[in-house]
Amino acid sequence: MVEIAADPELNKVLRDHLEETQIHAKRVREILLRASGEADPLKCKVVYSLFDEIEELIRSTAHEPVRDAAIILAAQQVEHYEISAYGSLRSYAQQLNLPDIAELLQQTLEEEKAADKKFSEISRRLNERASRAA
Repeated sequence: MVEIAADPELNKVLRDHLEETQIHAKRVREILLRASGEADPLKCKVVYSLFDEIEELIRSTAHEPVRDAAIILAAQQVEHYEISAYGSLRSYAQQLNLPDIAELLQQTLEEEKAADKKFSEISRRLNERASRAA
């Protein structure tokens, strides 16, 4: 999505969130190591399915403003899935009396919510451009 986004603001938010996602992956490995002694996360089939859908959506969109709006739609689908997953995992960690892990998950949850908010703010402007282009 970073390579394809035409809007400079969208591109920056995607790049920033990509860096943040790499931090999240390190956190997940740390959590797994603490909880189970292993740090190899399983591939999430849901996220990979969303990525496949994103690629198809992007390929089928010819106009840049419409493509940028589609990128935001796809990014928010992933964000919402991650928000629900991190929120549930944080609750489990709290119930299992694992405050350090719950805190790491809460931090990630807050960062995912902030990214979703940025995408929502950009989408207002880009959706207007996309509707004119369509």
